[in-house]
Amino acid sequence: MLQLPTYQVVQMSYTGARPPAAAFFDHWRRFQDWCTRRGLRSAFSDVALIGYEPPGRPGARAFLYQVCVPVTEEYQLDDEAVTIGSIPGGSYVLCRGELPETPRLFRAARSYAAQHGLAVDRGGIEILRPVPDNPAWLVVDAGCRVHGERTASAAANHRLAPRGRSPAASAPPPRRRESGPRPRPRRTSRPLHSAAPAIP
Repeated sequence: MLQLPTYQVVQMSYTGARPPAAAFFDHWRRFQDWCTRRGLRSAFSDVALIGYEPPGRPGARAFLYQVCVPVTEEYQLDDEAVTIGSIPGGSYVLCRGELPETPRLFRAARSYAAQHGLAVDRGGIEILRPVPDNPAWLVVDAGCRVHGERTASAAANHRLAPRGRSPAASAPPPRRRESGPRPRPRRTSRPLHSAAPAIP
């Protein structure tokens, strides 16, 4: 499992059809364009953008989703198109892969949580991270917030956090800031152990 901090974010809300609906991806692009026009970048060196689906009510049909960028507590908002919000910290099971793999990453994370007796929040999170040797290329950590503790036997068998693959996308194509070759991130199929992101 991965311990995440509470992120303060600038967010743009979306309510509508789930991916792969065109409106969902248009919303991502609209928010990315908004950030580009304002020169707004993440306050975390290893987090570019975050997609967050709040837990919601049981049986709720509406799909509510937030596209976010982490900011400092001092950030002053001056545009009604977006709001200041927060993403709860805590224990998360996250799976890493390329953006088109996101649906399978979610399934792998939930499967891992179920196998280890962890209660799972509704909704989910997608953290888009720059590849260290090529920050213009992004990978995604996708999964869910969990509660409870693993059994001793499960903890002994758990070395890395789950990672998976999928042919469909639930996040927009990666935004490149420069031209040139882009390395393909390594793929695995096991869960993530890591410390919380560090603020530069």
